[in-house]
Amino acid sequence: MKKKIILTLSLFLPTLLYLSLVFFGKNVVGNVGYIGPKEINATNNKDTVYHTIENISFVDMVNDSSFRLDRWKDKILIMQFFSSQNADYERVNTILREFVHERFKQYQDVELVSIVTNPKVDTPTKMKEYAERLRVDKNCWHFIQIDSLALTDFCKNSLFTNITDSKDFNSSILIDRDMHTRGKYNNNDINKVKKELIEDLKALIYGYNMALKKNNSKPKLR
Repeated sequence: MKKKIILTLSLFLPTLLYLSLVFFGKNVVGNVGYIGPKEINATNNKDTVYHTIENISFVDMVNDSSFRLDRWKDKILIMQFFSSQNADYERVNTILREFVHERFKQYQDVELVSIVTNPKVDTPTKMKEYAERLRVDKNCWHFIQIDSLALTDFCKNSLFTNITDSKDFNSSILIDRDMHTRGKYNNNDINKVKKELIEDLKALIYGYNMALKKNNSKPKLR
């Protein structure tokens, strides 16, 4: 009897997972929106070409390394902004750790990226101490520094965010594996994080896995 129950569950579990995403998530697979300009592919006059974020250079302040953003191509990124002078930074990062980092850190291709906006105050030493205090996995939550001259333009033209605006500063931006901006979420609203950000993230993960299975490839996002 027990074997029959286990067999039945194994047969219906994928279907139940799919239905849970469709009926209990805000977005169904393939319905996560895009942010930014788009155009029609000039080659075939058919396919839509979506805005891609700039491949900017940065320094990983906790891991002591320098890269360009295309290091994370083929990964899903959740970007936000960090400043210890922001009154809400402790609360916002606690929410992200609890509802995003702890829940998705087992997914090898999901990364959180905090852009440190005032590295003269929030130095590498302080960021290493903060990451330890926040108890995050430094392999999947990164605190990065972008050149100050490039930071404002990158935020405005790639993330469509004004970091001088307090609401924009306290937001998370979802970037897909092709470096498209897919969503922006208010970190001050815990329900936005728990429902909209997480549901969109789940939809992207599920969509990528289904596409890989359709092409007879082993799912990468797991």
